[in-house]
Amino acid sequence: MVIWKVCLTLGWAVTADPTKRADLVFRWDKSTFAEDDEVLERVTVARPVVNRACVDISKNHVNEVFEEAFGYNLGVNPLTHVGECVEKSDLNAVHDGRIINCPIEHADAGSSYQRVVDNVGDDGRIVDFRVPIIAGTIPFVYLRYRPVARRFHSGNEHVELANLYDMLSQQEVADVLRFCRLLGMDYGELDVLRDRVDKRLYVVDANTTPWGPPSGISRVDGKRAITLLAAAFQSEFLLKGEWSV
Repeated sequence: MVIWKVCLTLGWAVTADPTKRADLVFRWDKSTFAEDDEVLERVTVARPVVNRACVDISKNHVNEVFEEAFGYNLGVNPLTHVGECVEKSDLNAVHDGRIINCPIEHADAGSSYQRVVDNVGDDGRIVDFRVPIIAGTIPFVYLRYRPVARRFHSGNEHVELANLYDMLSQQEVADVLRFCRLLGMDYGELDVLRDRVDKRLYVVDANTTPWGPPSGISRVDGKRAITLLAAAFQSEFLLKGEWSV
């Protein structure tokens, strides 16, 4: 996982024992809906906890927060929407998206419905942005390429690193970070698509326990990504007083 590689690079020890002294504490919960427990409540009293406020990363919640942060819609009502939409599980990391025609007679309570974002690149492959979030900074962007037939599947044909402001405008960066604040995400990765027709940016998924660097990246770029992430971790979480204990 990314966090383990970052800690290894920085020479940090990692423990799951809440009684030990720690310079940085994470809520590490792979579930879609995170719940507090006695241990987390006790730890939170004594020190700040990364992602403490990030308790809902469901697709429907992402749709709502996205609209508030960006001012335009990603989610659609499949009962009234006319045309294609993406139906996917509301839960995290299911990778079961499919394109359906709307309107439909009955919506699945366990599904989320989003507009179809046309993110096919000039070479005919899907291209999306995987955006790492570390406190209030985005150190770089992964560009992930795969065939159209694998649009909604995990696994990539090719991945490369890109400079943040080569991919996103200053306003888009501000909107992405606002999205993270509203979601309560201090650390994680976002799946972000740019529609080639309307040119707008769409945040379609949020992950607070990312693995990586993603498959399809070169060994050189993978090492460079961890180095950049480690530098951002140290700067944002330890050198700034907000996160130091």
